[in-house]
Amino acid sequence: FIVEGLGAIILAFVFIPDFGIVKGIYYSIFHSISAFCNAGFDNLGSNSLQDYATNPTINLAVAFLIMSGSLGFAVWIDLIQLIRRYIKDRPRNWKLAWRPFSNQSRLVLISTGCLLLGGTLLAWLLEMDNSKTIGTLNVWQQLLVSFFQTVTMRTAGFATISYTNADFSTNLLFMIQMIIGGGPGGTAGGIKVTTASIMFLLFKSELSVNSSVVFRNRIISNKTVLQAFTV
Repeated sequence: FIVEGLGAIILAFVFIPDFGIVKGIYYSIFHSISAFCNAGFDNLGSNSLQDYATNPTINLAVAFLIMSGSLGFAVWIDLIQLIRRYIKDRPRNWKLAWRPFSNQSRLVLISTGCLLLGGTLLAWLLEMDNSKTIGTLNVWQQLLVSFFQTVTMRTAGFATISYTNADFSTNLLFMIQMIIGGGPGGTAGGIKVTTASIMFLLFKSELSVNSSVVFRNRIISNKTVLQAFTV
């Protein structure tokens, strides 16, 4: 409720001037809940959020809501406890506050960061010359649109570009992101970033001729690897 309420307040700064007080408030609440729940439903018509493709308020607020729900509630519990430890103990070494952080939360945050960065750059490189999508925008607007597509295609379903006008290779990238999805225990779909990460670690261990799958000096059990492979 706190995250969705904050998101609704931010969205209201755009939707109320555009649609009036009553409809603007309704749209703000509706889209905030839809984004946090990674539902991807909007009531703005067939263009979805394309009219706000270069609006940083809409893009960043909706992206934040999507990511908030897709990280998984276990990760949020770890993050809240981390903040509480830091406020209470004020450790001189920031690394000490991270020690109780679970490996699952670390894996989710690291893999999510890599997917967001890599997906944004790839989408930008693939579409930067496409005048039907982002080719006519300046660099910062292109990066904003590419970032939003990377966030929403992985876990939600909003759109600020027309995917029928996107390059085939870009849509293939989006499909892969949709398969991966978000973190376990959250509102996102997909096979989960942890499953994809374990597959990557398995691939890495095979290339390095390592008999075990390791993350942060911890061996991931064969049962977990087999479950991920089965998924």
